[in-house]
Amino acid sequence: MSSTYVESQMKESLQDHSLVQLVDHALCQAFRLKDPKYSRLQGCLVVFTPEGIVIQGDLTPCQNGVISCPGYGVNWFAGDLSEDYLCSKFLTKEFVPELAIRYFKEGLFEKRRLSGVHPPEGLIKSHQCITSAQAREALDNLRDWTLDGLGANEFYHLYQDTFDTGPDAGYGYNRGDAGWLCAIQQKFSELYQ
Repeated sequence: MSSTYVESQMKESLQDHSLVQLVDHALCQAFRLKDPKYSRLQGCLVVFTPEGIVIQGDLTPCQNGVISCPGYGVNWFAGDLSEDYLCSKFLTKEFVPELAIRYFKEGLFEKRRLSGVHPPEGLIKSHQCITSAQAREALDNLRDWTLDGLGANEFYHLYQDTFDTGPDAGYGYNRGDAGWLCAIQQKFSELYQ
């Protein structure tokens, strides 16, 4: 997985954006982040209130924009923030199959390294149960191995059956929403400074 949520096309789409302050009041500050060539297209409004930060407009994370946890303002948002920290203030973690697969594979490799034990029968592969022999073969060819269609509940039970404990991973931020949030914040910070 990439060390950043921001994809190159996200940065490129914000390249020509400018930041214009629309409201400067003790209780509210509002900024328009947009490309000067357009009115609203690919732009967003970033509003700072005593109750949190609101990002809304044509270009936003999530379908209808996002609202931060209370207590964060313009100086915080314009700062040098780590992407996961920023996301934790705006987004909710959800089951991310790619993270679950990576976490599960790492656990299998570690279990195999420590004890030589292979996954139990019933390991899910492409919606079907496979035998221990097939699981061993899958472990030997992990780059071809997937947990296609695996939901959060199934992942939890599969992990618990395999490792005799519940998983503490497999959840993360939607990569697209996190990418746009981080790209907007980074561009805002660059222009605000």
